[in-house]
This record gives sequence, structure tokens and C-alpha cells, in this order.
Amino acid sequence: MGKFTQVMPVVGCSDIEQLRTIMDKCGVARAVTYNKLGSLQGWGLNWKKADPIVRIVLHPEKIGLPSKLFEWSVSDCFKAITAQQKAAKTYLIRKIYSRHSEDSSRKELIKFLDSDPTLDPWLHRQWRKQYKRGHTFLRNQIVYQKGGYKTVRLSRYRIRLDVQGLARGKRISLIIKSNRLPVGQIRVINNQGNLEVHTAFEKQITAFEKPEKKLGLDKGYTEGFYLSDGRVVAPNLGEKLTAKTERINKVNRNRSRLYHHAFNLNNRTKRDKIFSNNLGRKVQNRKLQRDKSEIKGMIRHGLRQVLTEPTNIYAEDLSIPINSKIKSKRINRKLNQWVKGELQTSLEEIGQQTGSTVKTVCAAYTSQTDFQTGTLLGSRVGDCFYRYNGEVLQSDYNAANVIVHRGTDEEITRYMKYRDVRRILLHRTVRYLHSIGYSVSYATEHGWLSTKFKSEALAVESEYPPMGYRGRLSSVKGEFIQLELPL
Repeated sequence: MGKFTQVMPVVGCSDIEQLRTIMDKCGVARAVTYNKLGSLQGWGLNWKKADPIVRIVLHPEKIGLPSKLFEWSVSDCFKAITAQQKAAKTYLIRKIYSRHSEDSSRKELIKFLDSDPTLDPWLHRQWRKQYKRGHTFLRNQIVYQKGGYKTVRLSRYRIRLDVQGLARGKRISLIIKSNRLPVGQIRVINNQGNLEVHTAFEKQITAFEKPEKKLGLDKGYTEGFYLSDGRVVAPNLGEKLTAKTERINKVNRNRSRLYHHAFNLNNRTKRDKIFSNNLGRKVQNRKLQRDKSEIKGMIRHGLRQVLTEPTNIYAEDLSIPINSKIKSKRINRKLNQWVKGELQTSLEEIGQQTGSTVKTVCAAYTSQTDFQTGTLLGSRVGDCFYRYNGEVLQSDYNAANVIVHRGTDEEITRYMKYRDVRRILLHRTVRYLHSIGYSVSYATEHGWLSTKFKSEALAVESEYPPMGYRGRLSSVKGEFIQLELPL
């Protein structure tokens, strides 16, 4: 079973002004919930206990909102806060495991993390960095549970939805266009003047056989995915993203100039006209939504063409940000528009529909590793990967094949630090060089191995027997078999 969200457009409403009033009042309840429980006081709290706490600060009678609508808004808002807490916990648990090697220390910190992260100074600092107090400015939606609405089917594609209003016993009637009756929790949303009803439904997923085929996918900016078999998904993605970024940058620069021009005007009437007519967000939001839908459709259309059977899919884990890189403003703007989250979401959803399994692997050094030898011999320059023997490969094709091998690698795990990954790869590089009769110094002098790895590679080489012969050492860990080969 898979959960999906269906958007039902509203084609008729008996009292739209009352709906907008309810949306505004529900927005007040959401804002107070975030202000009260958006930080430490709401950490680890059950969503069922949020409503009594918020009512101490703001009672629904003060804003003229029915008790049930107030409760549903507070509960839904706190579920969003809980999702932020879980995301922060995932990151903090990784930090705990990477900092402490003893199980007792890990268990103690995780216990503090579940109850009160301020009990440990180091954990408190990390928690403050990762979990920020949230705020909400939503004034465009109402949450209804099962008892807050009734449905009547008018025709095959017309449904009357009677929802609770401000007055007791008087409901607001909505005519929605859909072939499926809404069930469970629903949302009535004002999407830039257009009313919509959002409801979740479960869809039966077809049972597939166990996948045997393996496929590696390298995520990129220029193209969506580069596959290990040489195919490309969404090849024009980079052009779309760059055009979108440049347009947003140009529009925002001009808006800023216009804002400062209007702000410094002495004519108040002219200034107010500029603020009301030229500095709105409606047109810009429609363009952003159109760009987002176009990019999403491009990615999913390409994935559906290449994923037609059950497959073991391996992709790199890009959920951990790289904070040490200093880039130009233009590069940062482009990376800010990179849809790596949409790439992963589309891959998981379409993989589920085709009976495929999606596994994420450690992304460290996937672009600098030669997939044919599994070593750091070679170099990447732009879209080309130059192997140590002179052969040239497409860099993303090489990375996709490295990701396939890493999916079944028992030594390199998903959450391993990049330093540990580098050391494992250097051991493999030294073993391979010894097997073909060359040293680390020879490899760095001839450009096979990057000079940034030289000092660490020489330290690794010192752990191996001296090379007084042109021999080969087996790649079995901890076991070296000398094979005498002619010079």
C-alpha cells in the first residue's frame, strides 16, 4: 500500500467569505502553537497534549473559533513541529555515533536527546545549531477531521462537501470535482484565490518479483541522473535550473530597486500605488509553480522511461550538507535551486510503483574513484575522467558504476566519515599498485595519483612489505600471497 495526496478543485461555494474568516482564525491558532511549542517546551511532546497547553495561552472563544476547529489546527500544526524534531534527531544521532565510540556514552546522550537535550553541554550546542525555533504565517487553510464534514455524491464527477462553519449547526457547502469521496482528514486550501480540497488516499501497489537487475544512478545538476548503463534521465535539467535561477535573480534585483525608489518618494499616493500594484507576489508565485511542475514532470517522465521492471537501484546519499566549501554567489544561487530532494523523492516513488528497491550509499569519493580498479588512480576534469592508463571515460558514467559497486561493499557503509572512506580507498590503491609492480611515488610522479593523497598514501604503503620485486599481492584483507612474475 502507498499513500498519495489527491487535490480536488472546488467549483462552487455557498459562503466563501466565511471560509476566509475561518482560515485567518485558524492561522492565529497555528502561530500561537509555533510560538509556544516550537522550541524546547514542545520537544518530545505527544501531539495529543498540544491542544490543552495552547489553550492556556489562547482560548478559542477569544478569537471566535469553534473548539473543534481550534483543536484540529493546533494538532495539525504540532505534527509539523514533530516532523522537524524527527529530522533534527536523525542528524544529532549521526553526530553522537561519529563522536563517541563507546555504547554507554551513546546510550546516555540518546537518552538525553529523547528527554531534555540541554542536560549535556555538547549535545545542547549541537541541538541549538540543528533545531531552530519555527514560525508560521499560514492563513490559507482549514483542517477538518471526519466529524467536521459530510459528503453527498451528486454525479460521477461532482460531490457536495458540507463543512463546519462558525455558527453551530450551520455548515458551508462546497461543490468539488472528483470521482473519489474524501475520507479521513481533509484540508480546504485557498491557493491564490482558487479553493482546493486535499485528501490522502491509499493505493494498492502491485506485487512484483524480487529484483535481480542492478542499476547505479549518479545525481547531477547538468542532468537529473546518469545511469550505470550509459543512459541519461532529464538531460536538459541544468539548462532549466540555470534559466530559472537567472530569472529569479534579475526579477529580485529589479524589485529591490523599485522598492527603494518607492520608499524614498515624497508622494505618498504614488508610493502606495507602487507597493500595491508593482510589488505583489501573485505573478511571481505562478511562475515559480509552473517552473516547479515542469521540472518535476521532466524528472519523472525520464525515470518512467528507464525504470520499466523491478531493479535494485543504488543512489548516493546527499542529505548531509557540505559546509566547508566556499563558493561564489552565482554558484550558491544555482546550488540553492538544485532539486536534489525532488530527485530522491521521484526515484523512491517510481521505484515503489515498479517494484524496485532503492538503496542510498555513501557519496564520499564516488567521483574520484576509478570503477574498473576501485582505486583513486586517475583524475576527474569536468565531464571527463582520465584513467591512469590513458583511457578517458565520461565522469558521471564512471561515478554511477562506482555507486553500483559501493551498494554491495561491506567495508564502506552509508554513514561512514569521508576520512575513513579515503583510508580504505588508499589501502586498495596501494594494494593495486603493488599488484602491478609500481610504488606510490611512481604513481604520483606520473600523475596517476593526485598529490593531495601522496603523504597519506606513503604512510599506508609503509604498512606493506617492501617492493624489491615486480610481484603481485592478493587483495584479501590481512593475507598477502607473493606471486613471482618475470621482470
